[in-house]
Amino acid sequence: MRKIAVVGDTDSIMGFKAAGYLTFAVKNGKEAGEMLEKLADEDYAIVFITENVIEGAGDILDSYR
Repeated sequence: MRKIAVVGDTDSIMGFKAAGYLTFAVKNGKEAGEMLEKLADEDYAIVFITENVIEGAGDILDSYR
């Protein structure tokens, strides 16, 4: 089974955690980009990143599109 993760600030990801998704709290785009790289290395198939932390992760995000 493929793994799905949600990355974002604590408040935004709480609902996803309650729904049973694996969640990872970050504070900014830099941390979101670093987390995306880590999750990609761990073979996550889908990674949702909340809009409020995506800025600053542009270069890393573009490399996975």
